[in-house]
Amino acid sequence: RGPPSTCNDVHGLPIVGGHGGLHESTYLTHGVSRSVYVVDFERRDKERVILKTNRLDGKDFTEKSLERSQLDAIVLGEAGGPVDDNNAGGHLDPPLGSNVLGAYQYCAFSFVSPYATSGTLEGYVRSRGRDGLSPKEMYDLSLQAARGLARAHLHRPDGVATFAHTDVKPLQFLLFGRGEGEVPAVQLNDFNRGFLLGYDERRRGVCRFD
Repeated sequence: RGPPSTCNDVHGLPIVGGHGGLHESTYLTHGVSRSVYVVDFERRDKERVILKTNRLDGKDFTEKSLERSQLDAIVLGEAGGPVDDNNAGGHLDPPLGSNVLGAYQYCAFSFVSPYATSGTLEGYVRSRGRDGLSPKEMYDLSLQAARGLARAHLHRPDGVATFAHTDVKPLQFLLFGRGEGEVPAVQLNDFNRGFLLGYDERRRGVCRFD
């Protein structure tokens, strides 16, 4: 299961230029197999989202790249959700999806998700310098990151993980500003290089993988 398949909406977004003043897109970056675009909606108070899709060089539209896109959709849909500003890192039992990026729309090789207003965890730490983070900030950021990773494991009711994120690094944690002087909210993303884990009934544990 993943985010709702809303292909018409996804493919209505432009990859180059604008569309009747409704929105504008700008190429942002790319990874091994996918490109990332920023889409600004002119008539929604400058709302900004991310469109991630396969690179348009023709060689990456394969069964493997489709599988990677599906992995992203599964985790975004099952574990992802909006940032919970009132409870991130709080004492209540939080909606753990708040520390995993959610998706608005999904279709085959593409999905649309929130724009990280404060960049990545890697960039944030580098910009603050070696001694620029207080113990409280380090604790808050670390706790949110740990909760996001735990949620992304998609545990069964018996506590057994069903997904492994095999590309965890500070660059994969996106930050969303909460206001001046506040520690940003953290959301883990980019699950397309992970693995869905089988379950060995005889061993009563997760199947191993290389």
